[in-house]
Amino acid sequence: MVLEVGLWKSLGPFDTFFNKLVSSITGGPFCHAEVCFKFKKSKWRDMLNSYDNGMGLVKKRAENLWTRIDSLLKKVPDETEIPLVFYSIWGNENNVRLLTSNDNFVFNRFYDKEYTKTIEIKLKNEADYRIALAYCLHELHKPYDAFGAFTFWVPKFTHREDGTYPSKYFCSEHVMYMLQQIGLHKNVIPECVTPNDLHNILT
Repeated sequence: MVLEVGLWKSLGPFDTFFNKLVSSITGGPFCHAEVCFKFKKSKWRDMLNSYDNGMGLVKKRAENLWTRIDSLLKKVPDETEIPLVFYSIWGNENNVRLLTSNDNFVFNRFYDKEYTKTIEIKLKNEADYRIALAYCLHELHKPYDAFGAFTFWVPKFTHREDGTYPSKYFCSEHVMYMLQQIGLHKNVIPECVTPNDLHNILT
């Protein structure tokens, strides 16, 4: 099992004046951040079917996601590694996508070093993967926080209470909240984190 943070440069699908400006203002080459889980197909089945009724929305979304994976990849062997990415992107709600080797759109292909940098997150045990995934499932379909993205530089002095989440996200904020669910970088205020900050924190 692998958990990665994917950092996109202002190239390819992010090759716009705005994204280049964001990269420049925030002091690095990156303009978008997201999280990628890489499990074998059999592990996706086990993990997504492991949430009990007490998990409510997470259980429902996990079951729906497995139904989609199983239908789409029915002929794919159980030992095949399947990368799923959870992300928050400008103008859209939090979503999940499957990476493949041959999609026409580079955003949906396996990470390419020309466009991205990936940073593997070392977790202590399988329970941490399960917690991180549950968070991503729970926060699906929340809207993008354009105001938050524009005001990341405004000092924030308080953390949210554990177990409480924003009503909307920008990309790197979403990733940092996910990391904090598994006990990482708890001293960081996610609302102030840019993709380039994430790179600096994680490397």
